[in-house]
Amino acid sequence: ANISLVEVLAFFGGDPHSLAHPFSSRIPKFSKFGQQLGDKADASLFGLRGRVRAGDHDQSVRDSDRRLFDSNKIAAATSKPAKTKFAVWLSDIHLDPFYGAPTVGTDSVAVCASHSRIVTAAEADAAPYGVLGCDPPARLWSSAVEAAKKIAYEVNTDTLLFTGDFTRHKQHFFTDPFMNVSDLIGATSDKLVDEFGYITKQSRILGTLGNDDSPRNYELNITNGTMNPWYHRLSTKFAEANAMSADRAEAYDFGGYYETKVHNVLVLNIQTIIYSAFHYPKSPMPTDPFGQLKWLRERLTFAVKNGMSAWIVGHIPPGIETYGYTPLWHHTYLKDYLAIVEDPILGKAVAAQFFGHTHTDEFRVLTGAPRGAGPLLVSGAISPIYDNNPTFRLIEYDANTGKLQNIKVFWANLSAASASKPLDWQFGYDFIGSYADLASQSKLDGGFSNEAFARLASGLETSATSRGDEWARYVAWYKALVPNDLTPLSQAEASEDNRKRALKEYFCALNVTSAKHYERCVEYELPFEHLLPNLEGPPDALEYYSKARTHHRTRVGV
Repeated sequence: ANISLVEVLAFFGGDPHSLAHPFSSRIPKFSKFGQQLGDKADASLFGLRGRVRAGDHDQSVRDSDRRLFDSNKIAAATSKPAKTKFAVWLSDIHLDPFYGAPTVGTDSVAVCASHSRIVTAAEADAAPYGVLGCDPPARLWSSAVEAAKKIAYEVNTDTLLFTGDFTRHKQHFFTDPFMNVSDLIGATSDKLVDEFGYITKQSRILGTLGNDDSPRNYELNITNGTMNPWYHRLSTKFAEANAMSADRAEAYDFGGYYETKVHNVLVLNIQTIIYSAFHYPKSPMPTDPFGQLKWLRERLTFAVKNGMSAWIVGHIPPGIETYGYTPLWHHTYLKDYLAIVEDPILGKAVAAQFFGHTHTDEFRVLTGAPRGAGPLLVSGAISPIYDNNPTFRLIEYDANTGKLQNIKVFWANLSAASASKPLDWQFGYDFIGSYADLASQSKLDGGFSNEAFARLASGLETSATSRGDEWARYVAWYKALVPNDLTPLSQAEASEDNRKRALKEYFCALNVTSAKHYERCVEYELPFEHLLPNLEGPPDALEYYSKARTHHRTRVGV
């Protein structure tokens, strides 16, 4: 095959001649790929039903409950000698089986951020790992996972995190989205397990879903009380790939969230599509979809009582995104989530929060979190669709406290790879070695903290004002050495007034706040209501964000 699908099909376990598709030599095998569910395959087929009855969620820990928390237990995790461990973190592959396929019909077109962009067969031959601006082929995923495994193995990494979006954008154009998306998730998970089989099943944290990990973007019915067909379908695929234990799969069937223990860290895997401003259908909108917030509060309470720390693993981060500067979560769910993670007692137990989705190397600051709370981190992506080089991360952490000690980012220059030159994965930068404010505060706090990243944000803002080296470094890695929306803010060409306005918007967006609080921070009202997707139908996220970004760039003049 022109894009070397011999290796690709090997890890997918596919036979190109068995596919019911006219261009089967270019795509991996999906079971029953040619079958269609028909026009009546509506959202009810992949609705969610949680095992916890949804109702009014509990308030933060009540004063009467605080007596139950032994302060010695709360401090116990920080009193043990440091025990360094490592975790590898990948996110947002958006694997596209139609990369380089001939353009015949909407189902067989490669997905690119620009609607006019087409990846021809000839271009795919020349760029077999993918191109900037489009979702990638399976070969990029294979290369990334193999590189991550090699680096992780050298330091005896014992934990694997994947923060969602296995599947390409515009997945509803697949011949049979219900079957094809789930099969693709199973196939990509299978590759992870093949390479990271030495990590125990308990410590492979898979299952948080991106907005493209449903048969239609952001679409997930909210139902409660019984097993949901879509999550059951995926838990079956995870189990078949040996990526999920039977007991975890059983819990996953009823809401998609679960917990696992890694050393003294309680890892809480949550779903975030249901909180998204884009979530469809919009109605009904229960107070606590699938009882997940109630469960999250209960598990953090358990962690505090037992002297444990916790990690929260999700896909869509709360707050404002920095592409079009729009709210990512519905304000009601944002408020309720912050009431948990910023709680004076429960918040201290959260040693870190891990999210993907934005395809940018970033972080967020919780303005109301108690002292000692961990950071909220946002990973860059493997998919280069938003003009970024692919990246993954190696996390160094204290197994007793769950506190992160450092993060190293690895990247590959996609444009330098070709049919004759494999993708070359390299060390990019590390947090401690690159940011002095973060390093000094983390030393005082015994690891990464929300306060340390607040101090980093302040230092970056000062550096940005003077076009300093630290800001330039941050901008460079925002999209992994690809010029990006922040690049003009480091250059002299931008008008100073416009630059100041754009910087203010960016640093306001680093705080996890509602749209209204963000407006107060930037000191003018933003037309979010005009930009919100059509409430009556599934949203076109690419189009929405394109409009929002254009509006933002016009507004700030950069």
